[in-house]
Amino acid sequence: MSSGKIRLMVSTNTNIRFLTALPSDLTLAKSLPLLLNKYRTVIRENLGEHHDLLEGSWISQVTLRGCLIGRDEVLAEVLTDGCEI
Repeated sequence: MSSGKIRLMVSTNTNIRFLTALPSDLTLAKSLPLLLNKYRTVIRENLGEHHDLLEGSWISQVTLRGCLIGRDEVLAEVLTDGCEI
Protein backbone atom coordinates (compact mmCIF):
# COMPACT_ATOMS: atom_id res chain seq x y z
CA MET A 1 0.00 0.00 0.00
CA SER A 2 1.30 3.40 -0.92
CA SER A 3 1.86 5.95 1.81
CA GLY A 4 1.09 8.85 -0.54
CA LYS A 5 -1.74 11.31 -0.23
CA ILE A 6 -5.14 11.41 -1.84
CA ARG A 7 -6.65 14.78 -2.69
CA LEU A 8 -10.35 15.18 -1.96
CA MET A 9 -13.03 17.80 -2.36
CA VAL A 10 -15.28 17.64 0.69
CA SER A 11 -18.89 18.86 0.51
CA THR A 12 -20.85 19.07 3.76
CA ASN A 13 -24.53 19.22 4.65
CA THR A 14 -23.84 22.76 5.92
CA ASN A 15 -23.01 23.85 2.34
CA ILE A 16 -19.31 24.19 3.16
CA ARG A 17 -16.95 22.80 0.52
CA PHE A 18 -13.20 22.52 0.96
CA LEU A 19 -10.17 20.81 -0.55
CA THR A 20 -7.89 18.59 1.48
CA ALA A 21 -5.29 15.86 1.17
CA LEU A 22 -5.20 12.80 3.42
CA PRO A 23 -2.78 9.87 3.69
CA SER A 24 -4.07 7.29 1.23
CA ASP A 25 -3.28 4.30 3.46
CA LEU A 26 -5.72 5.33 6.22
CA THR A 27 -9.09 3.72 6.74
CA LEU A 28 -12.11 5.98 6.59
CA ALA A 29 -12.57 5.59 10.37
CA LYS A 30 -9.04 6.86 11.05
CA SER A 31 -9.45 9.74 8.60
CA LEU A 32 -12.71 11.08 10.12
CA PRO A 33 -10.99 13.00 12.96
CA LEU A 34 -8.64 14.57 10.39
CA LEU A 35 -11.56 15.58 8.16
CA LEU A 36 -13.44 17.08 11.09
CA ASN A 37 -10.36 19.01 12.21
CA LYS A 38 -9.86 20.37 8.68
CA TYR A 39 -13.56 21.35 8.51
CA ARG A 40 -13.27 23.25 11.79
CA THR A 41 -10.07 24.96 10.60
CA VAL A 42 -11.78 26.09 7.38
CA ILE A 43 -14.71 27.51 9.40
CA ARG A 44 -12.44 29.35 11.87
CA GLU A 45 -10.20 30.80 9.15
CA ASN A 46 -13.02 31.92 6.87
CA LEU A 47 -16.07 32.53 9.06
CA GLY A 48 -14.64 33.25 12.51
CA GLU A 49 -13.75 31.54 15.76
CA HIS A 50 -17.27 31.73 17.24
CA HIS A 51 -19.33 30.70 14.22
CA ASP A 52 -22.44 28.58 14.84
CA LEU A 53 -21.14 25.83 12.51
CA LEU A 54 -18.40 24.99 15.03
CA GLU A 55 -20.90 23.96 17.68
CA GLY A 56 -21.83 20.30 17.71
CA SER A 57 -19.82 19.39 14.61
CA TRP A 58 -19.46 15.71 13.82
CA ILE A 59 -19.41 13.38 10.83
CA SER A 60 -22.25 10.89 10.66
CA GLN A 61 -21.64 9.50 7.17
CA VAL A 62 -19.37 9.82 4.16
CA THR A 63 -20.63 9.25 0.64
CA LEU A 64 -19.16 9.04 -2.84
CA ARG A 65 -21.65 9.82 -5.63
CA GLY A 66 -24.50 9.17 -3.21
CA CYS A 67 -23.14 5.81 -1.98
CA LEU A 68 -22.16 5.28 1.64
CA ILE A 69 -18.54 4.29 2.31
CA GLY A 70 -17.77 1.76 5.05
CA ARG A 71 -15.58 3.01 7.87
CA ASP A 72 -13.16 0.09 7.52
CA GLU A 73 -12.41 0.90 3.86
CA VAL A 74 -8.88 2.07 3.03
CA LEU A 75 -9.08 5.44 1.26
CA ALA A 76 -6.84 4.47 -1.68
CA GLU A 77 -8.97 1.39 -2.36
CA VAL A 78 -12.30 3.21 -2.75
CA LEU A 79 -11.36 6.79 -3.69
CA THR A 80 -9.28 8.23 -6.48
CA ASP A 81 -7.31 11.46 -6.48
CA GLY A 82 -9.73 14.37 -6.89
CA CYS A 83 -12.89 12.57 -5.72
CA GLU A 84 -15.70 14.58 -4.18
CA ILE A 85 -16.99 13.13 -0.91
